[in-house]
Amino acid sequence: MARGSPDYQSIATSTVRLEQGNVNASAFDTGFSRMDGGGRVVFYDDFRAGVYRYQLDVDGGANLPELDFSEGHMFGFSPSMKLDPLVNGGITGFHMFADMPASGKIGYEFSVYLINNHGRVATNFAMAFQNGANYYFGLKIDDTTHAISLQTVPGYDLVFTPILGSYFLNRNITLKLIVDPAHGTYDKLFVGAQMMDVSSHTAPQGFTNQAGATYLDFYHEGRTAVIKEEIWLNYLIFSADEP
Repeated sequence: MARGSPDYQSIATSTVRLEQGNVNASAFDTGFSRMDGGGRVVFYDDFRAGVYRYQLDVDGGANLPELDFSEGHMFGFSPSMKLDPLVNGGITGFHMFADMPASGKIGYEFSVYLINNHGRVATNFAMAFQNGANYYFGLKIDDTTHAISLQTVPGYDLVFTPILGSYFLNRNITLKLIVDPAHGTYDKLFVGAQMMDVSSHTAPQGFTNQAGATYLDFYHEGRTAVIKEEIWLNYLIFSADEP
């Protein structure tokens, strides 16, 4: 019985059933972020609806990106996107343009599953706040050391090297990059639970696109006859108004 109420009182209860997609929608509406909870989510994709949002790209004999439902590579109940260069010099990936209600500092988060002898992973994005030249931001993961570098005006700046290369292998690694697109500067980088200040690094300028659209690409390149094994991309999140 409820405290302070007679023994015969009944307490009304209700059961709410939600489809998985509605759970994701609720998370989206409340600003859900899988990494640190910061920011307001403006784009979220775990590939359960397929890859229709993206223009798939291949070069050099690589396989097209494809959904993979195999156990161990799925993230929760969602498939992953398998990116297989197949051969030395093969490049597989995608790009997209999307309208996002973006403002303030921007967070870009993704989870990826790497195995031994994976190729070079690179991703770039630009928030086109104006017609003409905009800043574009980039991140790459080295194929042998698994070090992370950021694209800057002179080229790429090394910002993180794992103590053990195996830390990145045979498990899902989540990365989140926070940037200031209005001033063209990087802000923070999360590698798993570790946060780094990367505010001393400046992004290059030159991406030209109609104002209002956000550009993203994600590519995996085979580097040698051996360093070309597939990877699995689990989800993508963009967030705005990051602290």
